Amino acid sequence: MNAMSLRSAFRTFVPAALVLLSSCGLFPAAAAAALFLQGEDVIGPDGIVVCVNEFRRTPFTGGLGTGAKQDKVEIQLTFVNTGTRSFAVDPLKDYTLRMSGTYSPAAMENPDCLARPFDMSPGTQSRGTLCFTVDAADVAAPRLVMKNEQVSELAVLCDPDLGKLMEQSASSLPPIDGTVKLVKFLIEAERLEAARSLIEKAVVAFPGEPRISLLQAMVRRRLGDTEGAGDAIARIGDTSRLEKEDALELARQAFELSQYGLAQKMLEPYAERGSLGNKDLLFLARCWYFDRQYDRADRLLTDLYARGFQDSTLFFTLGNIREKREDWRGALKWWEKAIELDPKYYEAEFNIGVAWYKLDERTQAIDHWRRVLILDPDPETREAAEDAIRSLE
Repeated sequence: MNAMSLRSAFRTFVPAALVLLSSCGLFPAAAAAALFLQGEDVIGPDGIVVCVNEFRRTPFTGGLGTGAKQDKVEIQLTFVNTGTRSFAVDPLKDYTLRMSGTYSPAAMENPDCLARPFDMSPGTQSRGTLCFTVDAADVAAPRLVMKNEQVSELAVLCDPDLGKLMEQSASSLPPIDGTVKLVKFLIEAERLEAARSLIEKAVVAFPGEPRISLLQAMVRRRLGDTEGAGDAIARIGDTSRLEKEDALELARQAFELSQYGLAQKMLEPYAERGSLGNKDLLFLARCWYFDRQYDRADRLLTDLYARGFQDSTLFFTLGNIREKREDWRGALKWWEKAIELDPKYYEAEFNIGVAWYKLDERTQAIDHWRRVLILDPDPETREAAEDAIRSLE
């Protein structure tokens, strides 16, 4: 294999999906729990059905004088066993309440509070209340999570208003804010066909609304319609009405669809106002990098590093910029720093092999490509590493 074909084969890997997962946090690395709404039947194993009927939050008077203020949360549940064998319930172990913090049920004097384990026989129904004490300042959306040896993680979003929106959507389209809220929930809950049905109606009902076009792009991309997602993004006109959260989401969607100019358009005004955190500034630098604005990306990344920001994707990108300048020693330094921070960063490991090859250190190059193969890389990177090793042995 000649040098020209090697340069083509040993391309610098920078997959867009990895950039968003590492830099933007768009999709969590771990699988999300199955997500339901208050009032919906949550179907568990062996015919067990659980439904959250009511959510109440009041000041916890028993917590006065104990330091931080607390609230009492009561969640009324219905259990139904439609199966053929008994089902064990341990309220204090099987359930948690997730908000900004995570809370375990508490045994309280309220006789309705579930505190002791019990068995549900086939064909029976039971009601009870889970009681929690939570930080009064914690106002994040509450999610009741059920998980034990018999049940994979299930979560119920305790939001009665959202439940009403879901009911309304069966007969008529909710107002714009309600539609946006409901579609976001459906996307998070992976109910993509329901989300698509609702958003397609909303596109007609709210023409020119950037939030609706953004959600349409998100749904289409999740369903594998990349071209349709790009069309939805391209139709977004006036973005001045977008809140910061939606503007950043639009930037992430545009990035995944390789529309780096639109992503920059969303990010740069916030950067100029100094209202972007380090992760979002890193994201902006990545947009510039993929748009071949290497000097701008280099300056921003170097500034982030000088301010003490440590991130493997930052180091990886700085290495890629050095590679664009044929500075293989400089690229090596940054890719090695990426590996130090994230030993499983196989793209950086692969590029280190490329750098050693370019520096005529073939044995070291092969060693690094062999390390790639034990790091569970994606199929494209695995194939490239295997081809590179074969070409030099």
